[in-house]
Amino acid sequence: AQWGLFSMTSDATDRKVIFGCGSDGCSPSLSPDGSTFVMTGSDIDLFDLDGTHIRQIVDIPDGQVVTGASWSPSGSHIAYWSSSHPGGEWDIFITDPNGHENRQLTDMDSPGWGSLIWASDETQIAFGNAGQWSDKYYMVEKTATRVILENLEEIDQHTYESLTG
Repeated sequence: AQWGLFSMTSDATDRKVIFGCGSDGCSPSLSPDGSTFVMTGSDIDLFDLDGTHIRQIVDIPDGQVVTGASWSPSGSHIAYWSSSHPGGEWDIFITDPNGHENRQLTDMDSPGWGSLIWASDETQIAFGNAGQWSDKYYMVEKTATRVILENLEEIDQHTYESLTG
C-alpha cells in the first residue's frame, strides 16, 4: 500500500497524490486556517493543500523519527512527538511554522504517545500516553524545558476529552 495524502473526486475517481510518505508513514495535520498541511516522518515539512510549495521546517537527525504533529489553535506553533529511533522512547517538542523556535518540552522517555491537544489559550498541551501509562493524561506548559513525567500535571480523562472539542 502507498502511504500519503491524496485527493479525489466524490465518486473516488481521478485520484492524485498530494504528498507521498516513506515506509515509516506520516501524520498530516491541517493548519487552523485550512491553508497548509504539516507532515511528519523523517523530517517536518509544510505544504499547501494542492501539494505545492513544500518546505522543510525542521531537519530531523538521521535515525530519529517524528509523528503526531498538532497545530496550536492560532497556527503559531506546532507540537510533535520525537524519538531517537522507531519503537524507542518519545518526547514532546514544539516549533513555529518557520522552524525557528524548535525545542524540547519534555524529557519523559515515554514508551508510547497519544494525541497532542492544545488548550484554547495555547499555554498548555494535553496528551495521553500509550504503553505503561495508557490510563493517564497530562498537561505540559508550552514554555517548559525538558520536564520529566513526574513533574507534569496529571489530568483526568474527562478534562482531556473536553479539550478535543
